[in-house]
Amino acid sequence: MTTAGPAEMISPENCPSGLKGFRMSLLRQSVFTGAFVLLAAPAFAQVSADELWKNWQAVSKDMGYELAAGDLTRSGDRLVAKDVTFNMVTEEMKVINRVPEMVLRETGGAVEVTASPEWLSESTVTVDGETQSIATTLSQTGYLMTVTGTAAEPVYKFKADSMSFAQKIPLPAENAKAQGSVNTSGTLIALDGGFTLTGSGDAQQMTYSFNAADMKIVLKAGGESADQRSSFTLDMKELTSDFQGNLPPKAAAESDLTSLLKTGLTGISNHKSGPVEFSVDVASPDMPFKGEGRFSSTASSFGLSGSEIKLDLDLKGIQAGPAGDKPSASDLILRGLAMLNPSATDDTEVFKSGTLTVTINESQALLDNLSATGLIPADQMMGVQMMLAMFTKAGDTPGSITSTVEVTETGDFLVNGQSMQ
Repeated sequence: MTTAGPAEMISPENCPSGLKGFRMSLLRQSVFTGAFVLLAAPAFAQVSADELWKNWQAVSKDMGYELAAGDLTRSGDRLVAKDVTFNMVTEEMKVINRVPEMVLRETGGAVEVTASPEWLSESTVTVDGETQSIATTLSQTGYLMTVTGTAAEPVYKFKADSMSFAQKIPLPAENAKAQGSVNTSGTLIALDGGFTLTGSGDAQQMTYSFNAADMKIVLKAGGESADQRSSFTLDMKELTSDFQGNLPPKAAAESDLTSLLKTGLTGISNHKSGPVEFSVDVASPDMPFKGEGRFSSTASSFGLSGSEIKLDLDLKGIQAGPAGDKPSASDLILRGLAMLNPSATDDTEVFKSGTLTVTINESQALLDNLSATGLIPADQMMGVQMMLAMFTKAGDTPGSITSTVEVTETGDFLVNGQSMQ
């Protein structure tokens, strides 16, 4: 293919710093997105605006950031912070976040926090001598965070009518097939949630919940010409998410999962959604395509501990194909222990043992969907079906197939109990 489609335009190979190089930056930006929800002090004597601000600064420092205000003024029951910055500078990364104003208002034992309707973030990442920038604008309406509780158990609740972001990642001319950028935007509608922190030091527990009526994501990538562009849209209804577990000291300052697990991160995270719809539109002289799809519901559970990582994933009612088609629905279900031994993730001589069971209901419908979208060429369908027959077995319901993949501690690779070596 001579013209960049969506995958080529935003692939690591076409971006010198690579999307992999942005993982840390995007992680830091996600921290910023929820910073005024998650910047919670685990211990303060009273729920007062002044003490809350000081503890936010201490927590920011632990996270590797510096929280500061150009002007900090006490006015009656309010602490007004103007020109708020939340920044991080390292050898490979520079993150600058700005909020014009934050107001911390004391309300008889609680503190209510509001902020300006627009927040700005700029990140510069250097990987292998290449520098790339990400600009993000966060917008909100009706945002309110309320802090109550005691020094032993502070309680945080937040809500907003809407929260949106817009992000732009330039595609460097020397490696992009067409000068352009990747532009991503998203909106959450009617969101709320809360979290608590208990304990201190090495024994800190956290509970967290989040709900949103709707989430929309739009990704657009393209060059200068109109025939070299692509877009992807996602719309998820009835989102719910929760987490309960133990946090290691200075958890947010750690840069990788291995370090977090070794210093005490444990917990389980659950995510659910109602109907999901998505679409893709590729303008290309070689492979123009318009497709759409949907899930009737999604659910996942992700568990972490020092000895195992467990994953359950349900994608129900999968339908995908060219725009206007109405394909049959199928289900994809993952169960078991992910292929990872957390305590050995940085030890190249220890095998990452584990099992993962995959079940596909109405498997032929899923293959037909993949073929309709072009992911499986029609002349290769028979070969794919033969491969599935070799590595799967009949499931519990008609039309379903299942496969259990295992990596043993001795390095053997098994599929449904049969060695693949």
